[in-house]
Amino acid sequence: MKKIDILVPFSGRGGAEKMVNRVALHLIHLGHQVRVVEMVWNHLQWLDPSVPFYPLSDQKVDHIDRFYDFYATFLTREGTPDVILATPWPYLTYIARKAVRTMGCEENCRIVAWLQGPVATYETYGVGGIQHLTLADRILCLTKKEADKISGVLGETKAFPVKNPVDFTQCQRNVPEKHPLGYTLLYVGRLSEEKRVDLILKAMACAESKWSLVVIGDGDERQSLEQLAAELLIEERVEFCGWQEQPWSYLSDRLIDFLVIASEYEGYPLVGIEAMVASIPVISTPVDGMIESITPGVNGYLFEHDNPQQLSFILDCIATGKLPIPEAEALMEAARDFREDVALENFSKKLLF
Repeated sequence: MKKIDILVPFSGRGGAEKMVNRVALHLIHLGHQVRVVEMVWNHLQWLDPSVPFYPLSDQKVDHIDRFYDFYATFLTREGTPDVILATPWPYLTYIARKAVRTMGCEENCRIVAWLQGPVATYETYGVGGIQHLTLADRILCLTKKEADKISGVLGETKAFPVKNPVDFTQCQRNVPEKHPLGYTLLYVGRLSEEKRVDLILKAMACAESKWSLVVIGDGDERQSLEQLAAELLIEERVEFCGWQEQPWSYLSDRLIDFLVIASEYEGYPLVGIEAMVASIPVISTPVDGMIESITPGVNGYLFEHDNPQQLSFILDCIATGKLPIPEAEALMEAARDFREDVALENFSKKLLF
């Protein structure tokens, strides 16, 4: 039995939080003692109540170096773990290493970095980079491409790919019969600038075929996206549904033809795998994860970043039958390795090496 801290900076309602929940519950199920330690808590109830939770502050900090003070104080009071799983920022690996080194218990505590996106993205936002990952005993990444890249830079095989687990039972839905009233796209996620939902709207406006869009999610860009839909004269074909706790249950009886991802970057958009489990093929930009999971024409399609014309062309080709709609069997095959029990078993083995 191991004592394991899962170290997070702050929380929201997204894929990363969902993954922390699933991993924490799995480790507890295996008999380990788990503490989820959040540096700055915004009072959002995001964690399963059965998981021990330790918010260290509810006040914004002027610099992330303050995280060291928070965590070192916590370890002094509550004791050090055997393993620290620092996610998702590389900088948290530095915080963890500095804290255990200061306490003189470095040799008895293994530090594992769990990245939810490319290192380059974290560097861009100033929350850590490759120099901080040198302090990890092991690094878990969401794609083999990123793991190989990190190991190559470090000069040693320290980074390994893991699959984020998907609860297939939560993605199951009734699949309505096709109807002659056009096609429907789905977007699920934050409405933030880098998600490029505006590009989806522009592609719909450019397409000769008639497509509707269901938007599940909320964020700072919602008002501007609603305004853009009106300006493009497609507002009657766009439905903003807000954030939904269980999007696939919410969509249970809706006719959805494709999920669309237009992001500039992603770590691994798990919603794409969930869609495939729900028998919904995916049209995506070539972001990490989707470029590995999508075989064009078999379980979805890829289009270039910042290219609404190419997306509209794909939509028209699907509508006219020039491009096929993938079969459910192919979608499930692409998602197979993400099944919760398979992915969690693999994750725990790589964590507790």
